[in-house]
Amino acid sequence: MPPPLKILIVEPYTFAPAHRWVATRISAGLSRRGHEVTLATFGEVPREAAEAPPPFSVFEVAKTNRIGVLLTGRGPAGRSKGTALACWRLYCDLRTFPKVFRMATQQAYDLVYCYDWHPVTLWWTARLFFRKETGGAPALAGTIHHLGRLARGSDAFLGLTVKYYRTALASLVKEFMRIIFVWDESLRGDIIARLDLPPEYHEKIVTIPHGMDTSEPPYGRAEARRHLGIDGDDGVLLLIGVLRRDKGIDVAIRAMEGTGSCRLYIVGAPYDCDVDELRALIRDCNCEKSIILELRHLPEDEMQDYILACDALLLPYHKTFRGQSGIVARACQYARAVIASDVGAVGETIRKFGFGFVVEPESPEKLRQAIAKFLDLSESDRLKMESKAKFASQSYSWDEVCRRIEEVYYRCIEVRRSG
Repeated sequence: MPPPLKILIVEPYTFAPAHRWVATRISAGLSRRGHEVTLATFGEVPREAAEAPPPFSVFEVAKTNRIGVLLTGRGPAGRSKGTALACWRLYCDLRTFPKVFRMATQQAYDLVYCYDWHPVTLWWTARLFFRKETGGAPALAGTIHHLGRLARGSDAFLGLTVKYYRTALASLVKEFMRIIFVWDESLRGDIIARLDLPPEYHEKIVTIPHGMDTSEPPYGRAEARRHLGIDGDDGVLLLIGVLRRDKGIDVAIRAMEGTGSCRLYIVGAPYDCDVDELRALIRDCNCEKSIILELRHLPEDEMQDYILACDALLLPYHKTFRGQSGIVARACQYARAVIASDVGAVGETIRKFGFGFVVEPESPEKLRQAIAKFLDLSESDRLKMESKAKFASQSYSWDEVCRRIEEVYYRCIEVRRSG
């Protein structure tokens, strides 16, 4: 049995629900496997995001991240909000990475795993602390979540550095990073192609599934709807999470035109989408009564209630999307059907386990047909679909995913020591 590792997991953006959720699950899962794990954050880890007390140590670069919470929740809407949040994330990077990398080298960590990061800031910091990987510097690993940043610069401020983005990322892969995790094989292929990586670097890009919680929900659909004040027997569809343009919110609105007796709840904090444009589109599609907007950051308990209250979740992502969605993991945990674009690991997971329908991306008509097909299902067929979602969560449990991560870590450390 290999000796346990000393691992530093870095997540500067724990003010964002999806980030703190995954970072704490990985930290807890690796701790339960006997490793010494520290989660480094910019701001505290909210109590609802981790066990109490957590089985891992927490190092807070800053005691609070109120600006991040504000921008995620009640900050300015639309593109200005996206730019402001991108600038704040850059600030969090510059405050976090130098401090934690210094700690990693001084305290002899075996591996530093950066859950989210901007390549330019990470490359700059790695050059300062891990140059030539000498002096007992730990191995460096990270995750790439989706292709959006690699393909373009979507924020005005970070657009100043976009021409350096690919160069920095390629340098990280070649010079400093031992592992880059991705959520699906298509994203892995796109990264290799876009960075034009020589074959000797391909093995550094490792595909693992997105982990899922397996805990049972505290109550059922009727109780969740009571909490939210949702009444009536109409079908309830849900589009939830950070509202970005590439998530196909416009496609979902157009698909609702003429769908009949069901309601769509669009719930989450706008990132780069224009709220006025969304409201105008809803009016143009005559969907004011069938589409409900809740444009705000949600605390964990409300997010849980919305997912439990719905009959199915919509993920009408654009065709450029790669990777996996944390909402798929939530849907499986709470045994809910998903109707989604056939992109990345989203479509692959739904097809593999059969807990929903996948459709051609960016097609309101195909999405409308899938919604109608779902609404026509019998109660027994819906229950079967929900059972398949629960089975998926057990197959991709965090314990299983962390076991796979551990295997890659050991292989990485062994190669590094032998080299």
